[in-house]
Amino acid sequence: MKFELPIVVVNAGELYATSVDTGRLQFYGDEPIEKGGADVGPTAHQLFLASLGTCTAITLRMYANRKEWDLQKVTIRLNLEKLIADGVEKQLFIRTYLWKETLMMFRKAGFSSSLTNVLSIKH
Repeated sequence: MKFELPIVVVNAGELYATSVDTGRLQFYGDEPIEKGGADVGPTAHQLFLASLGTCTAITLRMYANRKEWDLQKVTIRLNLEKLIADGVEKQLFIRTYLWKETLMMFRKAGFSSSLTNVLSIKH
């Protein structure tokens, strides 16, 4: 998927504070104060995990909408096993009124999101 406008990321010499412009939204990525940053935005690792979680939640919502399932809430908790990102721990919490078999298919769909496939992340 190619975006109409490229995402522009700029570090203008302010240690780690880095602006991100998506064409419609602007925000900062940074490091915490104890690591020398100004703590004006999430770290790169947090942005990565947020992207993975967002992709999973949206994929599940789209899937539920197509199937006309009563999906009330999706909560995804993510963390890195190591700072080097040897592995991503991903816990999926779904609030819904579905049959057990359907819920298992739904959980499997959540771990097969498009971002996961692009990055070849092992589950």
